[in-house]
Amino acid sequence: MNQTNGSILTSFVADETIPAGARVKYIGACRVALAGLADVEIGNAILDTGKSSYAAGGAVGVILKHPLQYAIAGGVIADGAAVKRAAAGKVLADGEGAACAIAFEAAAADGDVIVVMPL
Repeated sequence: MNQTNGSILTSFVADETIPAGARVKYIGACRVALAGLADVEIGNAILDTGKSSYAAGGAVGVILKHPLQYAIAGGVIADGAAVKRAAAGKVLADGEGAACAIAFEAAAADGDVIVVMPL
C-alpha cells in the first residue's frame, strides 16, 4: 500500500473489466468488482494517464475511502463480509444494527484479529 496526498492506494485483482475512476466493491480473496447502486464501495479505480480501464483478471489500483484497521472477531466471518458491532468491542457478520466495516480477511473463530475497512 502507498499513501499519496492523504489517500491510501493499493492493488487488487479485477473480477471484471473496471473503467478507470469507477466505484469498486471488495468481493473477497483480494478481488474487486464494480459497485452497484446498493453496494458499499471501498474506493475508486485509479485514473491513470492513457489507461481507460482495467482488464478482468488483471491488477487494478484502488484509492481506498478509509484506511484499513484491525478488529477482533466475535465469531466466524467470511472474507468480504459486512460486519456489525458486537459486545466486548468485537465485530460479527450477523446481529443487529447497521454494518460498521467490511472484512478484508476471514475469521475462523471468536477472538481472531482481522483486517477491516470502517464504513
